[in-house]
This record gives sequence, structure tokens and C-alpha cells, in this order.
Amino acid sequence: MNDTKGLTTESCKLMCHLVWKRTYFGTECGRECFCGDAIRKGFVKFPDSECNTPCAGDNNTTCGGFWRISVYKISGTECFCGDALKNGYAKHPDSECKEPCPGDKKAICGGSWRISIYRID
Repeated sequence: MNDTKGLTTESCKLMCHLVWKRTYFGTECGRECFCGDAIRKGFVKFPDSECNTPCAGDNNTTCGGFWRISVYKISGTECFCGDALKNGYAKHPDSECKEPCPGDKKAICGGSWRISIYRID
């Protein structure tokens, strides 16, 4: 999936995970998406600050840089814990959380750049 004008980190992840069934994905130059099952030996990690190109489909996030790929591993599930929300975070409509949970397709587990949050009393 190269030279994608509407590229976001999430669209690259979905393409690599759902279509190509790969473990890793990466974005480069704001418009390129790469998928794979391993990181080749010999590649060197550079400072995150060098991945500073905005995604073509979402200027609020970065998608790699010039000759730099932001690499992610698809884990399938995520879990976040805490007792407070960070300042600046806001509640979004529940309708934006519509992604089925991997282990229970009848349950909802957030959405694209959204986390379903539950309070335990």
C-alpha cells in the first residue's frame, strides 16, 4: 500500500492486520504503508523525533519521516489502567466506539483512536 493520499496509522494497521495478516506495520513519509512479519536484522532504531511527517489522512499524527519508518507491532488486544484521565482528553460520542472485541464479537472494544472506558465501583 504505497503512496496513499488518505493514509493514517490506523488505516495502515487495518490493511496489514486484516487484509495481509501481518504482525508488523509501518508508515513512512506520511503516505506509505508497509507490512511484514519481522524486523530485518541490521536495521537501526533512530530517535522518534526523526519520524515527524504528518500522516496524509490525519495531520494530527505522524507517519514516519524522510527515509524513516514508524514501526508498530500488532498485538491484537490492548489494556490500559489508571485512576484518572489526562488533562486535555475529552469524552467522545459512544457511537465512535464500535469495534468488536477480538475475544467476544458481541462486546465493543473502542474504535479508531478511541478507547472504551469503564468505571469499577
